[in-house]
Parts: sequence; structure tokens; C-alpha cells
Amino acid sequence: ETTSKIFAALISIDEANGTDLLSDESKFKQAKFAIYKARHDEKDDFSDGKDKEKFINLALKAAHVSKDDYEKALNSDRAKELLDAWFASYDVASISGVPAFVVSGKYLINLSAASSIDEMAKIIQELLDK
Repeated sequence: ETTSKIFAALISIDEANGTDLLSDESKFKQAKFAIYKARHDEKDDFSDGKDKEKFINLALKAAHVSKDDYEKALNSDRAKELLDAWFASYDVASISGVPAFVVSGKYLINLSAASSIDEMAKIIQELLDK
């Protein structure tokens, strides 16, 4: 929920400024990469997700956004619209499981048989050629 709020606020700021979300100037992109780096490269779990202030401050610092501007953006109609849409789709997004690949409507690929993407492509091609 915290990440969604940060992203919704920063996307609303980017959109208001006419900044493309893929641009290096995008506040959303800057925060997203800072969070990724902290979590995956530096293995920071933010006290197992309990240190929300540290998490928020990291994202805002990376995006060069003040806490006041963040709060204003978070309360904007656009951020609320994004959050409503994201939360409404949460049930669908939370479905988890092992993906299944069916080729030609009749061959179910055993994923453990493929040790790489190239191997998976080879298996698919062999099944398509049958």
C-alpha cells in the first residue's frame, strides 16, 4: 500500500509537469529505481516492511520531492483515481501459481525440462513442428 501511494503521487506530479514516465527526469522513475536498488542491491528490507518512514523518505529524496509536495500530490484527484484503479485490480493481481505453457492447444510444457529461455524456445519450436 505504501509503495502504491508513493507511485500514485509521483505519477500525478509527473503528469502535471508533462514528464514522460520513462524519462530520466520522471520522479516516478527516480523513486522506482531507488527502491529497487535499496531492496535488491543493498538488501534493505526496511525493517521487514515496518519502517515506512524510511521507505517513503528514500523514495522522496531520490525523486527530489518534499514531504509537503508528496502529501499534496497524494491527495490529488489523479492520485486517488490511480489508487482506486490499482486497489480494484488487486484481487486479480494477487493470484499466484506456476505458469503453464500450452502449445498448439494440446502440449503442456513441463517447465522443469527447460533450464533456460533458449531451451524453452527450442521445446516450443519442436512442439510446433509436430
